[in-house]
Amino acid sequence: MPIRCLPFVLALLAFAAPSAAQRAARGLVPGDEVRVRAPSAAPGVIRGEVLRYQGDTLALRQAGTGREFAIHVDSIRGMAQNLGFDRRRSTIRGARLGLFLGAAAGGVAGPFVAMEGTDEDFGTNAALVLAGGALAGTGLGALGGAVFARDYWQSYGMPIRRARVTLSTDRVGISIPVR
Repeated sequence: MPIRCLPFVLALLAFAAPSAAQRAARGLVPGDEVRVRAPSAAPGVIRGEVLRYQGDTLALRQAGTGREFAIHVDSIRGMAQNLGFDRRRSTIRGARLGLFLGAAAGGVAGPFVAMEGTDEDFGTNAALVLAGGALAGTGLGALGGAVFARDYWQSYGMPIRRARVTLSTDRVGISIPVR
């Protein structure tokens, strides 16, 4: 296979792998790793494996201790699912950060470097230094993002609590629980 086909093959492999959004679309299933913030069950964040998610209850086993929790959905303040190691997402994030920082450094350094040349070339030289900084920053940021890739956690919005309506012969009231 000629070397010039290599970028196309790599791009095809990168897009053929299931994305984090596709993995998140399946929802929670037993065995998924989650982080749950539920003050009524435990202070802080509980990180563990889903045992069961049925109706209004989430059962999970805490990582490390093996303690099992059955948490009512109404008491959950926040939840995130681990979608696994995502090098592509980390690489893109690093490239964006590198682009911004490289362009900023090039924008600051550009006029100083351009002062060494003639007055006619000042704008061109400053723009070239800016572009070079942006290009170098993008490459270094992408490399850093790929090397220091991490797990991707998908946050879940918890369902809105329903208001309880109380009807009686002498009064009508609405009870709304406050988080």
